[in-house]
Amino acid sequence: SAWIKPEAERPQTRTALFTKLSAAGEGSPQRLLIGLDQNRPFVRVVDASGTAREAVASSPIQSQAWLHLGLVASDMLRLYANGVEVSSFTIPAAHDTEKT
Repeated sequence: SAWIKPEAERPQTRTALFTKLSAAGEGSPQRLLIGLDQNRPFVRVVDASGTAREAVASSPIQSQAWLHLGLVASDMLRLYANGVEVSSFTIPAAHDTEKT
């Protein structure tokens, strides 16, 4: 979680607030990104194959006001703004890809 205070002037497109890379670093597509898109919070997850899943809040947050963003992961990835869920998606279950 984090406290943020977006600027009032010209909300930016696709602004990253937090990025977590996989253990492989920049060379791997795997990552978690939390950001703002025109002041709408979003969360994006990219897996090892480069496939992305994303959830974006339907409404923008207020500029020039402190806001608490939180992310909770279980069977779903949920993004909260001031304690209210603003976007989410189901996390695919890990499965064995080996053929027997």
